[in-house]
Amino acid sequence: MGRPEDAHLDLHVAVNFTERAKLPRDPRIDEQLEVVHKILDDYKARYANDPDGELRDRMAQYDGFGFTVYERALLFEAGIRPWYGAAKIAMKRVNDVRRDIKVSKTRDHYEMEQCHRCWKSKSEATTLLVCSACKTVLYCSKECQKAAWPAHKEHCKRDAAANETMRSVTVSVNPTTNVSLPDQPTNYFDLLIALRAWTTKHRPLLAEQLISALDLRGDSTNRARRTMVVYVEWRPGNVPTARRFRMISAAAVDMMEVEGQRPGLIETQARMDAEHRQQGGFGVAMMNILCLTAFPSVINAAPVYLAKGVNLLPRNEEWYSSLASKLG
Repeated sequence: MGRPEDAHLDLHVAVNFTERAKLPRDPRIDEQLEVVHKILDDYKARYANDPDGELRDRMAQYDGFGFTVYERALLFEAGIRPWYGAAKIAMKRVNDVRRDIKVSKTRDHYEMEQCHRCWKSKSEATTLLVCSACKTVLYCSKECQKAAWPAHKEHCKRDAAANETMRSVTVSVNPTTNVSLPDQPTNYFDLLIALRAWTTKHRPLLAEQLISALDLRGDSTNRARRTMVVYVEWRPGNVPTARRFRMISAAAVDMMEVEGQRPGLIETQARMDAEHRQQGGFGVAMMNILCLTAFPSVINAAPVYLAKGVNLLPRNEEWYSSLASKLG
């Protein structure tokens, strides 16, 4: 029969099904229910004054109920018996924390990831490959990568060298405490990679609110003078990428205010903007994700390639609240 709790549940499911379907009730169901009830009553009587004995005997009989030693320890601490239906639900929630959050990837999400040469996006069923040297630009094909190399060469070498330098810079993710956790990055480059991954998870939301934050409808040239900065803090523990950082605040500021922390930001925006407009796009705006709890602070500058007509979109006056409600 297997575990009596499972049989009990299955039999009641059968009862409910036959009643809803208005089918004649199979007498074998009642016979089996009587057997199961007797087994459960025997358990209650046998272990009425010895709950630990019941746990020991049933764990041996059913080989730990399929739980690992770690999971059984968690259930024991929570006071949940492994044979309860709630045990499986509890462990599913615990284990789901270790998995990444599935972000719904709409067309807008794929529109935000584009080839840095022809500007084709993932929404056009294009596979984008990252430059293996600098790890910052994407191309849809070897042909685009080769064609873009003359213009990208200098920046690629500079960014690749910067990556090596960043690996040598020690970073304290949370300098207010002396506790170092195994999952915390210890150098600038690793923390930057985590910031980039988090940014990618929330890119459609961030890009949408950036358009309102910079008020591109009111003045489309703001993309060259202003930028959106999202201030975040590191979340410790075994959390998914989309929850690795928590938004503390956000603001639209002049580019010069960020240039000191992200040298080359203005030049990078101007170059990308010119290239995008030459290819028929509207231009490029920049958003910056700054981890305030890191020392030294780490910033991820991410370009947003704007489609024509973006300056005609209605402005969301509550753009800050839209970010805070999802990322805070």
